[in-house]
Parts: sequence; structure tokens; C-alpha cells
Amino acid sequence: MSDFPESARVLLDAMPDAVLVVDDDGRIVLSNAEAEALFRYEPGSMLGMEVESLVPLGLRQRHEELREHYHHQPLRRSMGTCGQRLTGITSHGSVFPTEINLSPCQYGGATYVVAAVRDISDRVQLDRDHRRVLASLDSLPSLVVVIDPDNLWIGYANDGARRMSGYPVDELTSMTPLTLLPGMSRAEFSALVARARTDGQATAETDLQHSDGRRLPLEIWATFVDGVPGGDAAVCVLFGRDVSDRRQAQDQHRAVLDKLRRVAVSAGISIWTLDREGTVVFAQGAELSHLGRLGDAVGRGIAELFESFPTVVAAFDEALGGVDTSTVVSVGGESRQISFQPVIGDGSEVVEVIGTAVDVGELEASRQAAAWERDRLDATHRSMSQGMLTVSIEGTVLEANPAFCGLVGLSHTEVLNSRRPFSFLSEREGNSEFEATWMILAEVGHVEFSTELVRPDGSRIPVLVTADRIAGHPDQALVLFSDLSIRRRFENDLDTANAVLVAADERERIARDLHDRVIQRIFATGISLQSTQSRTADARIAARLGQAVDELDLVIRELRTSVFELHQTPSGGASGVRRDVLAVIDEATRVLGFRPDVRFEGVIEDLDIEVEVDLLAVVRESLTNVARHAAATAASVAVTVDDESLELVVDDNGVGSKPATASTGHGMSNMAGRAERRGGNLVMSPNGPGAGSTLRWWVPLPSEQPESGR
Repeated sequence: MSDFPESARVLLDAMPDAVLVVDDDGRIVLSNAEAEALFRYEPGSMLGMEVESLVPLGLRQRHEELREHYHHQPLRRSMGTCGQRLTGITSHGSVFPTEINLSPCQYGGATYVVAAVRDISDRVQLDRDHRRVLASLDSLPSLVVVIDPDNLWIGYANDGARRMSGYPVDELTSMTPLTLLPGMSRAEFSALVARARTDGQATAETDLQHSDGRRLPLEIWATFVDGVPGGDAAVCVLFGRDVSDRRQAQDQHRAVLDKLRRVAVSAGISIWTLDREGTVVFAQGAELSHLGRLGDAVGRGIAELFESFPTVVAAFDEALGGVDTSTVVSVGGESRQISFQPVIGDGSEVVEVIGTAVDVGELEASRQAAAWERDRLDATHRSMSQGMLTVSIEGTVLEANPAFCGLVGLSHTEVLNSRRPFSFLSEREGNSEFEATWMILAEVGHVEFSTELVRPDGSRIPVLVTADRIAGHPDQALVLFSDLSIRRRFENDLDTANAVLVAADERERIARDLHDRVIQRIFATGISLQSTQSRTADARIAARLGQAVDELDLVIRELRTSVFELHQTPSGGASGVRRDVLAVIDEATRVLGFRPDVRFEGVIEDLDIEVEVDLLAVVRESLTNVARHAAATAASVAVTVDDESLELVVDDNGVGSKPATASTGHGMSNMAGRAERRGGNLVMSPNGPGAGSTLRWWVPLPSEQPESGR
């Protein structure tokens, strides 16, 4: 070790880094003062130490292997090139991060390794701090970018900028903020940066354009951060925050204030809002005599405004506790009711208070008028035979009358919950043709078309739909649904009547032909046979001719009977049964106050006269019960005849009745008895509270009906 010249030791001590010279056996043969200070050893005490003594205990064996490997291939290079972190240990046992450079050296025929060691603790700590700062910036939901204030290029963008803009970070760092902020020109943005350089901070509101073209309302701050001393100049940091919620809240607040203004003007009342300190921030409406014009109240406190009315100030204080309050005071010779309503924020705390002042007399008159108008409209809605919906122009159901609920077979709640009027129609939602028709209403204000209502049981009711915009409410429409079932049945009956008339004409023609031609020929043939009978001498032939003449007389009588029957109505006794049922309906109409709907199904002309008598009695008795007990506004009668039975169904929309109570009384007993005598039955069932009742009377029919006797 003493072979090294003294000049070498002097040179090493002059170096700013710690330097160690190690021989082939791994022993330190030379160290400078920086190395002794770095590893905390006394001067000269490191000579002869194994270099592994300077490595943490757990790494020494590995270090020895690496040293042997380096001895076979000595090169000038840095240690830790594979990415591992190098550490050293002091004589006191402290471990610190290092950076080590190796260089082989030949001296006196031997190979030595010169190791330059540097403590990088400050660099590691700085790197950790840098990563911590970047992680903190990336965790922010806001946009953070660092820009060059001269050319405006983005040098850094956090993860929040990536999320808000939709651009990857590498793309963000290749553009300027002008790409993200299309609402700001380069001159406007440069002016913002200039204000930030002068004032320390500058703000603006604009829109951030997402990579997919969407716009996001953004509030931005620009500020300057000084660069590293002796390094880069100051840089501009741009912060951006999504203000969608704030803009929405501002829009809602403006809408509320606008509604308050319209309400105040239309109702002739005073409305104002106050903050939690009792300062008026908004005022609109009529004048208060002790305040002058209400608009002058803005910015003044409630204690000042109502100094003479302590009950008003007390009511406001009570409203701050979250309770609706009111008091009546005399203002300018008029009695005014002053009310306060607290507005609760997201934190369940009162954020502001809405106050109103109204003339009590006028308010009561307005309430009575509104109640009368509402009752009148409700009564009109309930009494209408047409189904009616009030809908928004977008097609949302707002109200429905009982007639419509009856048409679709749903309760009022079920109709409102459906939300869409065309969900009841055969054209389901999504039908472009129907939606196009609905768009006509929004543009023209009137539309009319025919379709079908679909009931929950799958049955369909033909309706005529007429929709009109409501005057004074351009965003609403009134839709009427007219039941076309009766018209369709009338049209079918008319077609049947026309067919009957055609058949009657044909029967008349056949009757004329039989009477004018066939019967006359048969009569002439009979005269000829009688003449021949009188001229023959053969008794047997004469008897045969006489028998033939008698047969012809019988044929003539039968033909005359057929001709008579052909002159009768084609429906025979059917018109009598139908006419008698309708006559009973006409009698009941005078008692009910309305005419029930009537429907006939099947061939009823062959009903036995005794069955018809029972049918008429049951129709009369059931409608009498509806008039006495149901309090109904509508009813229907359906008579159905098939090959095996007769069924009568009487339905009403009255108050409904329990089967137990409905079975008491002579009327129900008589109707039940008429059914039981014929092997049938009677069932009386309620449709639900306020939904009416249904009576079903059923009797079997004989396989062959006797003549009706009509």
C-alpha cells in the first residue's frame, strides 16, 4: 500500500467525491478524505479493510460475487446499471443511497479498481418529493397544466386534464390550451396569462371541448410559479374546474326567480327572498304602503323594514328553524298575511327564506274562485262520456277523466303511472308513423285520427282521437277519445238492415211470381182436369182425376200460405224480441236519468215466448235495482244467444254492492228464481269500491226451440 506515490494520495484528497482504491482481494489500499468522511471513519482507518464492510450486511455476499465477476472483466462503468438501488453503510451503521463509478487501474504489475462514491440522498429525496407532487396533482379532479408563457405550449398535464379532455397526456403535451378552449382567442388567452403575471392570478369562465366534441363549462385560474434558482424561468400553471353543477344551479335559481316574478304579477302579491341574516336579496310584486315600492327593499334587513311589526320579524326567525310561518298585520289600512317559507339546502340547513305578502280578502276570494273553477272542471271531466286526457306536448299524461279510465279498463292511478298516452293505443311507442302524427300536434296545434285502444285483457276498442293545444298553455294538449263501438255496431246493423231489405224485395218478387204465375197455372190445370173428369165414362179414371184436382187444391192453399209468409218481415219474431227489450230500456231511461248502452249478439228470433217473458222481467228488475241502489251515471245491457244458452249481463259504474247485501230483497230473489226454474243461475258481483257492479243472468236453451207464437 505504501507503493503508491504520495502525489496520488494528495490528488485523491483534492477530489470532491469519495474515492476508494481496492486490490484484487477486495481490500482497500487507498482512500481519500471525502471517503473517510462519507463512511464516518477516522483518517487512515479504512486502509486494509475489506470493501464489503462498506456494504449493508444483507448485500455483502452478492457484492463479493459481483466483485469477482468484475475482476475477470474489468471495465470502466457505473455500478447498478441493471436498475438496482446501491446503498452504503457508515461505521455508525447508517445506510444511505449511493452512486458508484468503477474504473480499472494497472500499477506495479497489479490490477486495482478505483471506485468513485457519491451520496445521492438529496437526489433521492427530491425524486420522492417530485413523484409525490405528481401523484397529488394526478389525484386532483381538476385540470392542471403547466404552459410556457411565451409560446403557450403545454409542458405538463395531470391525469385530471386527461379525464376532462379525453386526450391522452402525450397528446396534451403536444398542443396549446387554445385547442381545449375554443371559446377563447389567442389574444384573450394571452391577456389572461399577462394578467396572471402582473397580478399573481387571473380567472375566466369558458368551455372545455372534449375530444369527442362535447362542451364542458369550465372555470380556469392562471398563476405563475418561479422556476428553479439558476435554472428555468417562471412558468404559468393553469387550473380548470368543472362548473356544470354551478351553472345548473344558477339556471335553476334564475328559473325560480322568474317563476316568482310571474306568480307575483299574476296574483297581485308581494314576494321576496331573504338570506339567513335577514337581508332582502330579491323582491317582486305589489307595493307595501310602509315600504314605498317593493323594489327599494333589496339590500335592506328585515328588522329595519318591519321595525313596527315585531310579529313579522319573529315569524322570520321561526322560519330560520325550518318551519313555515305566517302572521297577519295591518298595512296601509289593509289586512295583509305575511308568510315565510324556509328553503332547505343539501346539508338539511336553511339556506334562504321566501316571504310573501297578500291581501287576505283578495286571497280568500281567489281561493274560492279557484276552488269553484276546479270543482266545475272536475264535474265536467267526470260527466263527459268521451275519454279525455290532458298531456304535455311531449306526450306525458298529466290528467285523465273516469270515462277514459273506463275505456282502457285501468284505474286513474294506473293511467297516470303509464305516463304516455300512446302506450294505450294499438300503435305502440316507437311506431314512427304515430310519433310523426304526434309531432303534427306540436307544430299545427290540432290532429285527428282513428285507432284502437288496447285493454289489459287484449280486447280492442275503436276510437276517434282528437287532440288540440290548450289556449294559454302551449306546452299542453287536450286529447279526446270517442268510442266508435256504437257507430260500428250501427253501421253493422245498417248493413244488416240493407241486406234484410234486399231479401225482402226478393221475397216480394218470389211471392208475386208464385201468385201471378205458378198458382194461376196450377189453377188452370185443375180446371182442365175437372173438365176432363166430367167427360170421361170410366169411373176409375174419373176418381183418379178428382183425386188429382183435390191435390192441386191443397198445393194452391199451401202456396197461398207461403206467399202470405213471404209478405211478412224477413226476421220473423226477432224484431218483436228486440223491440220488447228496447221498450224496457226506454222505460228504465226515465227512471235512471240516462240511457244504458244495449248490445245484442247471436240469433234471438227463435226464443221461446216464455223465455222471452223471463228475459224482459229480469232486464226490467235489474235496471230498477241500478236506479234505486247503484247511484250510477252509466250502465250497459248485453243479451247474448248461442245454440245452447241465453245470457244477460247488466253492468253499471255505481258505488258497487256486496254480494251478501245484494242478494237480499224480492227483486233479486225473483230474478234468481226465474233462472233456477230453467236450470240456470244468477251472479251479482261488485267491480270494486266505486267501480260499480255486474249482474250475470244465464239460462240454458232447449236443443230445438218451439215456435214463438208471434
